[in-house]
Amino acid sequence: MLLQDRQDSSRSSPPLRNKFLIEQNHQIVKSESMALSAAHAAALLETQRQIETMIDGLESAQNLFLGELVAGASDRCVVLCEIDHPNHIVACSKHWSDLCGFRAAEAIGLTPKILQGECTEPAVAADFRDRIYAASTGGPVRAEILNYTKQGRTFHHCLETTRVRDASDGVDYFCTESFERDTPPPTARGLVT
Repeated sequence: MLLQDRQDSSRSSPPLRNKFLIEQNHQIVKSESMALSAAHAAALLETQRQIETMIDGLESAQNLFLGELVAGASDRCVVLCEIDHPNHIVACSKHWSDLCGFRAAEAIGLTPKILQGECTEPAVAADFRDRIYAASTGGPVRAEILNYTKQGRTFHHCLETTRVRDASDGVDYFCTESFERDTPPPTARGLVT
């Protein structure tokens, strides 16, 4: 019987031993996997930090260029927009903010369409946009459009847009200087050449 017990225990031992080894191997594999994952995650985080640093540098250079443009126009209403549709606002002067009612933090990332409303003539706005894109030489394009302030007040918005280039990275922007006309032009509403 003792021999029988030994044989039975030896038979039951391998499955227990195998189970233990399988669990142990699983823990080792899991630990190695976690170590690999942790190392991989650390490498990814470092790469992400490097990319963010590069983006910060590019944004800093871009903001410096945009800041210089806007600062140079400190006594004028100026808004700078991306060339690519939908032409997001990237910077604006304090005078533009005062005229239009939008603080820079509110306007940046939006489009100049924030100034359009019910009485804005779509044909005039579309013609102005088309002429801006057609003026590849960067010459000024002028128009007068009935726009709205953030508070909903209408105003005759006289606009002059030129294309400007950031020499450091070759990126183009639309630079629009503007003012409010006190009274409508003596000719028909809309485009002023």
